[in-house]
Amino acid sequence: MSTAIAGFIVAAFLFLAAIACAALIGYCALMRETLRTAATTSRTSALASQNG
Repeated sequence: MSTAIAGFIVAAFLFLAAIACAALIGYCALMRETLRTAATTSRTSALASQNG
């Protein structure tokens, strides 16, 4: 009986881990443009300070 309960607990943790992985992948896919904008902005400011 305790083995079956432990199996359900492990399955629940694996299920939650799978949901967390899917959420991370979705977040990275949807927020990609923010990363590009931040990289472009930092490069532009770095060039401006060198030329300025």
